[in-house]
Amino acid sequence: MHREVSRAAALAGKHVLVEKPLATSLEDCDAIIRAAEAAGVVLAVGENIPFRPAVREARRLLREIGEPRLFFGSALHTANGQNDFGVGILLDFSVHYIRAVRELYGEPDRIYASRASGRVSGSVEDNVTLLLSSKAGWQATLAFSWQASAGRVPEFIATGSRGAIKIWPDSASVDLYPLELSSWSRMAARIRPSWLRQRFESPELQRRRFKLPRNDRMGYQAELRAFLDAVERGRPDVSSALQARRDLEIAMAAHASLACWGPVDCRTESRLQVA
Repeated sequence: MHREVSRAAALAGKHVLVEKPLATSLEDCDAIIRAAEAAGVVLAVGENIPFRPAVREARRLLREIGEPRLFFGSALHTANGQNDFGVGILLDFSVHYIRAVRELYGEPDRIYASRASGRVSGSVEDNVTLLLSSKAGWQATLAFSWQASAGRVPEFIATGSRGAIKIWPDSASVDLYPLELSSWSRMAARIRPSWLRQRFESPELQRRRFKLPRNDRMGYQAELRAFLDAVERGRPDVSSALQARRDLEIAMAAHASLACWGPVDCRTESRLQVA
């Protein structure tokens, strides 16, 4: 319904904030974007990932871990197998995690999707794993499930040539794990017995924890402020929608990978200008 309602609002001269995903097809995304451009209104998508303090802090810390290597993301939940608009977890939820990869590592060039068995058959999936890769040399593994309750596990782990960053689901902190041992740990290399030495060499002793503000940990307030600021500036703006279209473009490539049981090219074909 996003296409019909968003176009009607734009044609009436109203600024539009659409929940993610922008639509369930690229054709509908383009129709919504064209309507907003023609009407000269602000079109934004309710994607909170760029506004989450944890993601912003991780971006700031990227220089500490060097060249991007591996990225891990997981969304493990329990649900009835599909949401209210009848699509699987791939289209419903993966756009959040695809955006996280793009925010922290950049644009992927290829995607491979694999599906495990679940409660729902047919085109609606509830257990999916994605492998995104880039010619720049990094890979991202994203796992989504509506059939898992795994307790507290990291939501995102970003690794690089000099360390790793860990983001927790509650976003209370961001943890940095440098690859190089501290001076204390290097001294501990002489400790005996070995089991005691290993405890001093534990990555948890090297960890640097960066606490985050208590308010707006999911970024919803910042997301709404950005939309209102764009409206207040009084200039047409569809940049948020173009980013959301790109997220959906990659998710649709994952669907194509599921269908063909093989990797799919997901280099951008949209109007989004990738730096």
